[in-house]
Amino acid sequence: MKIAATIQRALFPASQRKGEGYELAATSLPCRAIGGDFFDYFDGADARLGFVLGDVAGKGPPAALLASRLQGMMAAFANGSRGPAHTATLVNGELARRVVEGRFATVFHGLLAPDGRLTYTNAGHNPPLIVGPAGVRRLETGGLPLGLFDSAAFDEETVQLDRGDLMIVFSDGVVEATDGDGVEFGEERLVDRTNDLYSNHAMRLVGSA
Repeated sequence: MKIAATIQRALFPASQRKGEGYELAATSLPCRAIGGDFFDYFDGADARLGFVLGDVAGKGPPAALLASRLQGMMAAFANGSRGPAHTATLVNGELARRVVEGRFATVFHGLLAPDGRLTYTNAGHNPPLIVGPAGVRRLETGGLPLGLFDSAAFDEETVQLDRGDLMIVFSDGVVEATDGDGVEFGEERLVDRTNDLYSNHAMRLVGSA
């Protein structure tokens, strides 16, 4: 299990990255030695940043194996794809072709352009949050989780991000985490915390302007 955990961590990219118009930070904390959550990012066409966060149903070695396979497929199919929805369609078809009973995955996949245009699809995943001057937006456009139906269709949406906007992409492990009394963290508390982070971030931007 220790070897498997080491390999899984090695498959993740660096936890921080900076590029034209963005700063990125990511982490994964499995509830066991290995798990079914994964994240990745890569260089897309037209200087766009491609990124994905996925959550395979289940826990432990079976989920971790499928997560590693899914991470590889996302990176491979996104290269040269016509967009996030097309990538989701290709990956879904491959997963559905070799069905593992009870195993499916929710995935959020986005492409961020240098001018702040974000094109994304959400395949049954927790809607990411964008916090900015206009308030909180949830990114919900997409379709069903991957691997359930070979004929599933996926939509995509393009939104404009502005300087200073904060985007939080997360798995259900965040909102379903419980304290010592068994009370879940919950999405409402996540939104409140994200607003606090945005306020502090906006103050730094003003101070450095």
